[in-house]
Parts: sequence; structure tokens; C-alpha cells
Amino acid sequence: MAGSGTASGGMGGSGMAGGGMGGQPAGSRLPGPHPSEWGQITFWRWIATSELTWADCSNDPSWKFSYEQPVFGEDAFLFYRVEPGGATATGLSGCTLSGAKCEDTSVLWTIKGHTLTAPGAGGKLFNGDAACAFILTTTYTTTDNGTAALWQVRIDVDPDPAKPDCAALDSSIKASSPNGHGLLDCHVSYDVFLSFEHTVPPK
Repeated sequence: MAGSGTASGGMGGSGMAGGGMGGQPAGSRLPGPHPSEWGQITFWRWIATSELTWADCSNDPSWKFSYEQPVFGEDAFLFYRVEPGGATATGLSGCTLSGAKCEDTSVLWTIKGHTLTAPGAGGKLFNGDAACAFILTTTYTTTDNGTAALWQVRIDVDPDPAKPDCAALDSSIKASSPNGHGLLDCHVSYDVFLSFEHTVPPK
């Protein structure tokens, strides 16, 4: 049974922040995270967002879905607390720029070198047939380049583990699609360009 759906995306471990300045200044920072930042909150200021890119997605109207790309403003920040040891970082919400009023979110970043990765919000896109349902899987990747960062958001269409037998249906969707694509190879992505603001201890 064909279906359609709408998905939306947002910052993982991010929010609107305001307040005082402090911590390590932007001009002196090399690619991190650094041991001196363990236990502290890192703030990245939004600069720009790329256009949404669709790849290998069916254009059959019966199976095409929409994705609502989030819109950020001048006072939007990505921020997280690097945990002791530097292997993970916890996404936060509600922080002021001084590091006050922070609350932990469910977003847990894994850190390898200067790259942080985390799963984002997903959820069911639509049912395919009795054996198959499609879900969206979101992955966040942030590359810390020192005074700037690139935050990449990718949303993949995957089979639902509860109804995973989607190969036959995906072949049928490919056959009916003018562009010859199905859903299982489909992904949507965009890049967010960030500028280092500062690091501060939590309050």
C-alpha cells in the first residue's frame, strides 16, 4: 500500500542561548575537543545552512515524501558538554551563553579525534505492505576545525526492524518510478556551518 509522509529535523543538543561571555576565546583555538575542555560546555554559533539535498529517492508521487528543513537564526547555537575522558559529549538544552540553566538531552555524541557523531530523531515514515514499513534514521556528524565547525545532518530511509522485509517492495517502487529509484537507498542531507563561540564550565 503506497503512502506519503512528512518529516522534520532539528538541532541535536542545541538551542537558543543568551547571556554573558567567557571561557576560551575563538581566536586562540585549535581543532578540538581538548583535554582542557573536558567537563565544559562548547558553544558553536550558527553561520549558514546549505540547501537540502535529495539522493537516490523515488519520484513516484505515491511514494515521494517531504522533509521540513529547520530554519536557524542569528542567535542559534549548537552546544554540548564534553564528558571527562573526552570520549563522549552530552547534548544540552536551555543553556545561557554563561553556561547556566542547562539541562541534559537524550543526544549522546561519540568523539573520535575531531569528529563527533550522534543519532538524531527518527521515526516511522509510512507502512509499505504487510511485510514492510519504512522508517527515517537520522545521523549527526560535527567536525571540529578549531574556530569553525561543519555540522552535517543525514536522514536515511531504512526498513523498520518490526517489518523489515522491504526488498521486494523496493524493487516494485523502482519499477514504477520515472527516475528508477526506490526508497531503501534514499537519503536527505544538509550542512550547517558554525563558528566557535567559547567554552565555559557549567553553572
